[in-house]
Amino acid sequence: MNASDYPQLQALFDRQLITLSPAEAHGLLTALVSGGETEPEAWLGALFGSVDAATGLDREESQLLAGMFGDTQRDLAGDAFEFELLLPEDDQSIAARVEALSTWCQGYLFGLGLRGIADSPALSTDATELINDLTAIGRVDVDTDDDEDADEAAYAEIVEYVKVGVLSLHEDLRPLRDAVDASETVH
Repeated sequence: MNASDYPQLQALFDRQLITLSPAEAHGLLTALVSGGETEPEAWLGALFGSVDAATGLDREESQLLAGMFGDTQRDLAGDAFEFELLLPEDDQSIAARVEALSTWCQGYLFGLGLRGIADSPALSTDATELINDLTAIGRVDVDTDDDEDADEAAYAEIVEYVKVGVLSLHEDLRPLRDAVDASETVH
């Protein structure tokens, strides 16, 4: 998944009456995968209100969402820092991209909450600080009166901060994922 897939995903979400943006859905997915989700059902259930509601997808739509799930798993697990936040392309307005980043963070925090991670006392100080920062980014508003070059630079820095923070938290959550994997193999 990359920014060029964003319009196609938005069209799919609009057709399927999914109220989340692709950015928010990707944030949610990222948190679920980091928390040990290995099957798409929890994510699809959150997108559609239930897993059964997702059965109305056509083959292309199913493949697009399956690709999003698989790519996110692969990229988070990879060693080459291939993971990228799913956000609109740079040719979109700064306001649209900042809004998408804000909703990405909201989706991610929601996913951490679904997995019971967001308020876990086991989180490190750095993880708690990241969650607080993501909460603030999730509430950000765009001031279009500012210098556009400064806005672009600030946006790029914040996106990179979120990406590195999410990858770091993903690594911190490895014991949780390992515990989930162990409990699933026992059953």
